[in-house]
Amino acid sequence: MKKSVLLFFALTLSFFLNAQDLSVIFDIKVVKAPKDVKKALKQVDESDFIMKFSGNKSYSKINLFGMFTQTIVFDSDSGEGFILMDISAQKILIKVNREQLNEYNKGKDIKPIVEEVKGTKKVLDHDCNKALLKYSDGKEYTVYYSKAIKYKHENFDYLDGFPLDYSTEQNNMVLTMTASAVDQKTKVDANLFEIPSGYTEISFEKLMELQQK
Repeated sequence: MKKSVLLFFALTLSFFLNAQDLSVIFDIKVVKAPKDVKKALKQVDESDFIMKFSGNKSYSKINLFGMFTQTIVFDSDSGEGFILMDISAQKILIKVNREQLNEYNKGKDIKPIVEEVKGTKKVLDHDCNKALLKYSDGKEYTVYYSKAIKYKHENFDYLDGFPLDYSTEQNNMVLTMTASAVDQKTKVDANLFEIPSGYTEISFEKLMELQQK
């Protein structure tokens, strides 16, 4: 997102065709950021991105520098989900449905040209293929993905596999995401897909208003 840190990663729907559960943890490194952000980041370097899948349910949680946490949970069978935001002392809950997310993502889901290039990379115990993603604005990013993982990462649904090392641009920052753990054996905790207590609920429309400020 460009206008606010309130929604750091695009709200996406995920669809799966796999009975096996999957958990992936990504380490996040800041490659490029505005000067004021870089100065603040010198104080902390604690960021990770967790993705978990169980059947047609998805759970993603990003922790940025120990100061901001965003969790998105979605059930593609029911078409419903929720967002949790922990910002300083604020704990915010937003319930969402498929129609709201589709409307929100209109015009944002820009597919790049995917150029398969020579080169592989070992990420953990996965042999990953290399691809170059070319966007219409001239920006290019490299991604390494594993064909052995059958789940689809919605932001990379055009790849024949699951990305384990890639770059992304968010809020005027360029980040690298590298998998530090991949688990396809452990059952994902069902409680992660339930709304926890202690959060103040606001509407999706209110969130969109905040995004414009």
